[in-house]
Amino acid sequence: MPKIFLSLLAIIIGIILTCLKIFLTNDKREVSPTEAKENISNDYYDYILDVRSSNEWNSGHLQQAKFVPVTELEAENYSRLENIPKNSRILVHCRSGVRAKRAANILNKLGYKYVDYLKGGYEDLA
Repeated sequence: MPKIFLSLLAIIIGIILTCLKIFLTNDKREVSPTEAKENISNDYYDYILDVRSSNEWNSGHLQQAKFVPVTELEAENYSRLENIPKNSRILVHCRSGVRAKRAANILNKLGYKYVDYLKGGYEDLA
């Protein structure tokens, strides 16, 4: 009986620790256009990353944004991130929010701690 109890206890502790790790390392959050605009006007973000394509970027972008296409991040080309400290407050945006969420996931996996991604897209900010 004690061996079964200890085995079950070890399994339960393992599950709890795994859940805590997932919870504590999920440092991205979705923000509304209203919240993003407010944060931008209050200089909350250290960096704003535009993860759209070069054609979309060239057709218009936020003045303070940095161009980091999600396709480069997905190809594990992180050269455009080299000068961005891991503890920076970052807003990621695209056209609709889909690529921004993908990019935010990648940034989290790379160790970036404070990543917001825009629900909606560039047009909602411009």
